[in-house]
Amino acid sequence: MTSMIDKLEKHIEENLENALNDLKEFVRIPSIATKNQGIVEAAEFLKSHLSSAGVKVKIHNTSGSPVVTGHLDVGAKRAPEFI
Repeated sequence: MTSMIDKLEKHIEENLENALNDLKEFVRIPSIATKNQGIVEAAEFLKSHLSSAGVKVKIHNTSGSPVVTGHLDVGAKRAPEFI
């Protein structure tokens, strides 16, 4: 029987290269809040990638930089939201 750890390790192995490529793409976005440069593009990138993973994502516009929040229903009575 395959343990949860084994399944997790297999998932990481199978998806590591894609995850690293996504991370490289994200950090290439020149997001400089003090210059209001690339911030919207970075928020849209996060929204797109999180949504494709099944996360319900919303971008909240503020007087400053946008805030990206997400919710993933995992079937638990209580689950954290993340920003």
